[in-house]
Amino acid sequence: MILKKIKTLIYNTKEKYLISRASSFELKRIREQKRAVIRRDIKLSDSQIKEIDDLFVQNLGEKIPYDWHQHYMAYTGNFDKAYFPDHLYIPEFERYMNTFTNYNKVYEDKNLVPILASVAGIKATETIISCRRGLYYIGSMCVDDVKQCAEYIDGKGTLFVKPSIDSSSGQGCILIESEDGVDLKSQKPTVDVLTELGKNFLVQKRLVCHSSIRRIYSGSVNSFRIITYRWQDSIYHTPTIMRIGQNGGFVDNAHAGGMFVGVSDDGKLKKSAFTEFHDEYEVHPDTGLVFKDYLIENFGLALKAAEKMHTVIPEVGIVNWDFTIDEVGDPVLIEINIGFGSIWMTQMANGVGAFGDNTAEILRWIKKMRGIEPAKRKYYAFGKE
Repeated sequence: MILKKIKTLIYNTKEKYLISRASSFELKRIREQKRAVIRRDIKLSDSQIKEIDDLFVQNLGEKIPYDWHQHYMAYTGNFDKAYFPDHLYIPEFERYMNTFTNYNKVYEDKNLVPILASVAGIKATETIISCRRGLYYIGSMCVDDVKQCAEYIDGKGTLFVKPSIDSSSGQGCILIESEDGVDLKSQKPTVDVLTELGKNFLVQKRLVCHSSIRRIYSGSVNSFRIITYRWQDSIYHTPTIMRIGQNGGFVDNAHAGGMFVGVSDDGKLKKSAFTEFHDEYEVHPDTGLVFKDYLIENFGLALKAAEKMHTVIPEVGIVNWDFTIDEVGDPVLIEINIGFGSIWMTQMANGVGAFGDNTAEILRWIKKMRGIEPAKRKYYAFGKE
């Protein structure tokens, strides 16, 4: 019994330390010089400060730094007392929402995306070959070695390659085009290219987006980051962004040179697209397309598909989905991301808080979860009283 109490104490102490460290990291990050410069001319009025303080003190029980409110205002000019600060989002809200941690890593494995999507009847990107923990597959069939995979993709045109585990922001993504056993992109034997990818990767057909998306920029698969969350047994989504490539890039991620723009629920783009460090575009620099009120056809289907996908994995409280619309107008699931969500992008691009009318209730729940032992948080998952 004493040993169990000691283990519980150690676990609880470690949990508090990890949350504190993550929160401190977010505070340090928002105050970096390159971010501080962006909001240096943004001043909050006395009435705006009072609105922020009233919301957070009454529900969270404490004031918060104003850095995030000023920062998000610097992008769209919009003030919203409900802007959700990053030092609460990943360190606490995301952690408490995704408290069933055994599921998180499993569902993030990109090799499982087609399987989960098929359960919901949703299209997913088509995987040609893959490697899962060192075993090679052509489609769903396990094969003897990497040579068979190399032979299979020979002559199939340009294919998209990405790691299936522990990847984000487009890191490790490449294009491959094999002819006569040689990758035309790298000029290496195709077998060598696949071997160098390691033990967890997948090779997919390049998606062809809907014409309403290709008109914006056709060099990348431009995708929607749709964040859904389970709250009181209902599924909600935060305001959505569309990520767009530029300047010849074949990925759309903000950390990989892309830009992002807010999308209203009716599929219309907001006035300006941004990069993380405040480059602003009212027209796409490569195509000249004007963003404001440009309509993405069938966008509503992607929202419904994301919410339906969340019902397939109800053990997870908050999920970041990457979707696009294909050439025939159907939503296609590209990736599932569970940890370290980019709540900052949706607030930057849309000029409103991520959780809208649910914000006050969420803050009260965070306050409550702070006083509950980590092992018992599962009993209060997803905002339960």
